[in-house]
Amino acid sequence: GHLYALHEASLPFEMRLSRDGMFQSVGHTDLGGQLNYPVSAHPKIDVQTGEMLFHGYKAGDDDSYKWGTVTSNSTLVNYVPLQSKDGYPSISHDFAITETHAIILDTSARFSPEKLVEGRAFSMNKGYPCRFGLAPRGSNSAQDIKWFELDIPLTIMHTMNAWNVDDNRIILWAHGSEDFDIQDIEGKDSPFAPYEFTFDLTTGSVAWTKITDKYKASFEFPQVHPHLIGRYAKFGFSGVSPRGDGRFTGIAKFSISEDGSGSGLDTVINFGEGIWCGEPVFIPDARVNSNSKDPGSAADAGWILVMQFDEHTNNSYVSVYNARTMDDNPVVKFFAPRIPYGFHGYWVPEASLEAHLKYWETYDTIAAGARTC
Repeated sequence: GHLYALHEASLPFEMRLSRDGMFQSVGHTDLGGQLNYPVSAHPKIDVQTGEMLFHGYKAGDDDSYKWGTVTSNSTLVNYVPLQSKDGYPSISHDFAITETHAIILDTSARFSPEKLVEGRAFSMNKGYPCRFGLAPRGSNSAQDIKWFELDIPLTIMHTMNAWNVDDNRIILWAHGSEDFDIQDIEGKDSPFAPYEFTFDLTTGSVAWTKITDKYKASFEFPQVHPHLIGRYAKFGFSGVSPRGDGRFTGIAKFSISEDGSGSGLDTVINFGEGIWCGEPVFIPDARVNSNSKDPGSAADAGWILVMQFDEHTNNSYVSVYNARTMDDNPVVKFFAPRIPYGFHGYWVPEASLEAHLKYWETYDTIAAGARTC
């Protein structure tokens, strides 16, 4: 029943909603004294176990990263500090999970005290190859992690998904840039592209492929059906910016093979000139069983919701597209009050929203009774 706002620099900030649609701040939470480290913006909820896995990073600390797991009742299962090769963190905005592992990103966008005095806390270090730490879920020891190092520098802001191919292989899809410059945050000179990484747990080797297509663009804000996070999903989605300027003018759908062969761009929805969106958010079709043995049956069963801005009319819209057909025409589109062009979004299902509301209504009732006593 808890709702958090997250970013790199602090503990989770809890908010509550009321039935009239109003927000109220609750404040930062350490989950009853269990957390002592920032939590980054992309925890992963495993719908099969009910657990939430999370990570964080921090400069100027003895540990470069921490990752952990909490149960559905907010009990901490594990909380593991990690150190990078150079003792400093990278921009580790996101991470990934599978059924067996958490995947920590130690990328080439490094914190540097020397660059900090120039106003650039993080900058691309092409002499530091991108690294991935694969930690067994439930582990409480940094000694259990296996590090895999690429032969190229790479910055990854967001992961799409990861899954176990078999007992020895794990595949990760993520969007990365070999020339990332945080001063060029719009990405004009450092477009992001999807990459596929295959980790061999037996040999300790990693193979990678840059997913290239005839459709040249920058792709970001990737995601899959939320019930398939950490498991194989046949399709993935992301925002697409043909001009590479950070403004997303469409939605890309990728076809993903389970064993890492034959993946590529499937379809692109184009909004039209002068219409942009923030993060495309996948809304599952509750009528389709996401636990089906056929991973393709649910992976695109749903809709893609976007907040759009039309620069011709200066109006904002909420538009919903069919994720299976990827028709350019939305199934729903309605006018919204002016919404600033933004980054992330999140879909809260009705059942989760109702659980949140009931939690706080119960809390208020108990609190009122305590004050009366």
